[in-house]
Amino acid sequence: MSGSRNKKVTKYRKPFHINIGVIIFAAIFIYLVICVYMYATRVRISPYEVKAGSLAEDNTYTGLILRQETVVHAEQSGYVNYYAREKEKVANGTVVYSIDESGKAMAALAESAKEENILSGDNLKTIKSEIQNFSNSFDDSDFTSVYDFKYSLEGDIIELMNTAMLTDLSDIASQAGGMFNTYSASEPGVVVYNVDQLEEITADVVTADMFNEANYKKTNLRTNEIVNPGDPTYKLITGEDWSVVIQMDEEQVRRMQDMQYVQVRFLDDNTKAWASFSMSSRDGNTYGKLEFRNSMIRYADKRYLNIELMLDQTKGLKIPASSLVDKDFYLIPLDYLTVGGNSSQEGFMLETYDENGQASMEMIYPTVYSVSETEAYVDTVEFHLGDYVIKPESQERYQIGKKATLKGVYNINKGYAVFRQVNILYQNEEYCIVEEGTKYGLSIYDYIALDGSAVKEDDIIYQ
Repeated sequence: MSGSRNKKVTKYRKPFHINIGVIIFAAIFIYLVICVYMYATRVRISPYEVKAGSLAEDNTYTGLILRQETVVHAEQSGYVNYYAREKEKVANGTVVYSIDESGKAMAALAESAKEENILSGDNLKTIKSEIQNFSNSFDDSDFTSVYDFKYSLEGDIIELMNTAMLTDLSDIASQAGGMFNTYSASEPGVVVYNVDQLEEITADVVTADMFNEANYKKTNLRTNEIVNPGDPTYKLITGEDWSVVIQMDEEQVRRMQDMQYVQVRFLDDNTKAWASFSMSSRDGNTYGKLEFRNSMIRYADKRYLNIELMLDQTKGLKIPASSLVDKDFYLIPLDYLTVGGNSSQEGFMLETYDENGQASMEMIYPTVYSVSETEAYVDTVEFHLGDYVIKPESQERYQIGKKATLKGVYNINKGYAVFRQVNILYQNEEYCIVEEGTKYGLSIYDYIALDGSAVKEDDIIYQ
């Protein structure tokens, strides 16, 4: 009995079996986690399709008009009446205005004029046309132009009425004696009824302050009913030649320094004209002078004129500025570039050494990214610093070491990044125009990396 009690009892242990399903599931799970992590952390490159395009510079300016102008002043006091329309060409001796000291003579003439229709059908048609033109060009942001137009229209109507009464002026003058006088133009010219103290300004004394229109003051002379001796009565423009002065920045100075003529578009009426061009500098500013030989009368009543210089637009392949990168290259003389081996491709004969120090030559075919007149640009990964290349049919050797930088983009047509040089024709903050058809450059419809700084040579591109 005791023997049976002392017997050890051994527990049954289940044999260990590897669950292949669990292992497969764990492996798949780990693989998915790694893939998700790599997908979430890898840099994605946005592609940009290269297209033909152009960049037009902002060549619009507000210019200061300079002309041959003479201000005519009153010789006596009295009520002033005008007989020439603004921007009308008058001949020498043409009556421009009259001064009536008492005002009675013109009042009597105006009273008698009520009995007949002073304004003709052509006069009314002219007034209607002026109103229609102003209505079409009116800008809500420039409400003060309404008052200018009001004074202009009132002046035109009075001038038309006074012109119709010109035949009676001699009778009025004889009856009124020295109380009523008419005044004629002393030379041919264009009549303008405003002054601004800039009539005698010449291009060599123009300053930057003169372009501040906020400080500009123009006096409309047709709003004056009474004048005193010495008061301005009208302005006479006596020459057809005129000029527009503009302020220029450094980029425009660089681009236009060799120009003698430039086509100009007048933004007020969208007309174009050619001007001779010159530049001058003073007080740290550069001014451009555009000289014209005609069309002065169209802008005779203006001092400032909005213009656009019709410079050629730069055309080529349009790419974003963000795609541009700089890359270093080894420079190798073109004399060392040759065709050899079993290939028709150009390459270089690289001097190599075996384990015993014996020299031999190996033909390598690196990518040539650009060439100058004397040298080829090759990638730095193709050679080691200090390597020698051999000149064809010669024992001359050239040691690799000289470097230079090219500007370019990364082409991603094949799914990996390949550097392509670009020749920039024009660039602004967002885009640049590069030359099309270069041997080692881009072609239309190529795809490039939008952000060149996020890419390296031979990177696999994930989009």
